[in-house]
Amino acid sequence: MKYFMFIKSNCSDEKIIKIYYDGGHFDFEHLYKKYYPRILHFCYTMTFNFHDSQNIVQEAMYNTYNYIYEGNFDLRISKFRTFLYKVAKNKCIDHNKSAKVYHLFDGKESIPSQEISTVEEKVFLNSSLRFVQSQIDQLNDNQKNALILRVNDFTYSEISQILEIPPCIVKTAIHRARLKIRNAYFREKNNVSDLNRSMDYEM
Repeated sequence: MKYFMFIKSNCSDEKIIKIYYDGGHFDFEHLYKKYYPRILHFCYTMTFNFHDSQNIVQEAMYNTYNYIYEGNFDLRISKFRTFLYKVAKNKCIDHNKSAKVYHLFDGKESIPSQEISTVEEKVFLNSSLRFVQSQIDQLNDNQKNALILRVNDFTYSEISQILEIPPCIVKTAIHRARLKIRNAYFREKNNVSDLNRSMDYEM
C-alpha cells in the first residue's frame, strides 16, 4: 500500500513524480491545475478551435498520467513540462491532419476569459494584436511553434526536444519568425501612416 506524503506547493514537477515513484502519493491534480490553462492556450494557437483544444488537452493529460503512473517516466532524462508539451504538440498535429483545420483567427471563436490565467494568454486575446496573429499564421510550422513555445518561456533545448528538431534550427526559426513579424509590422505601420496623410490631404 502506498503511503501518503505531504506535497508542498513549491515542489518541482519532477519532485512530485519522484515522491510517487518512491512510494508516496501521486499528486497529478496539482500538475493538472498548474498546466491546464497553459496547455489549452498552446493547443489553441495550433488548432484555433477552443472545443477541439479542450479535448486535445484532456487526451494529452490522460496519456501523460498513464505514462507516469505505469512507471515509464525517466526522471534522469525527462522534464514533465517538456514531455507534456511534446505530447500535446503531437496530438495537435494529428488533429490538424485529420480535420484539415489550420486557421489562426477566424473571428468566430475565442478562448473564454475564465480559462486564461497568464499574461501571455491574455495578450493573445487582445484585439489590437490580431494583425500579429495573422502574421504568425503565415509562418511555417517550425517558426510558428518555436516562437509560441519561446513566448511561453521554454529554453532552446526544451523547444528542440518538443519539436524534435536540432537546437540550431530552433534558434534560426525563432530569429526568422521575429524578423518576418517585425518587418510586416513596420510595413503595415507605414501603410497606415501613408493612408492617414492621404486622408488629411483630401480633407
